[in-house]
Amino acid sequence: MTDPQTVIEWMDRRMWSIATWLETFGRSASKPRPELDIAAKEEDLRMFTELRGAYEKALAKKRASEAAA
Repeated sequence: MTDPQTVIEWMDRRMWSIATWLETFGRSASKPRPELDIAAKEEDLRMFTELRGAYEKALAKKRASEAAA
């Protein structure tokens, strides 16, 4: 299994990359990308944020059950 910290760091890098793309090419850019691209990146950012939260919650639950055992 991949180290949990590595997975969290990977998700953080993905979210940072998407946020940077949105800042550079989003609606407020001088030449924004098509709305479909912007909406897809916003959805990706929401998805990764939700996944990271669920992953951390599951990881905490696993560690609690291991500590209780």
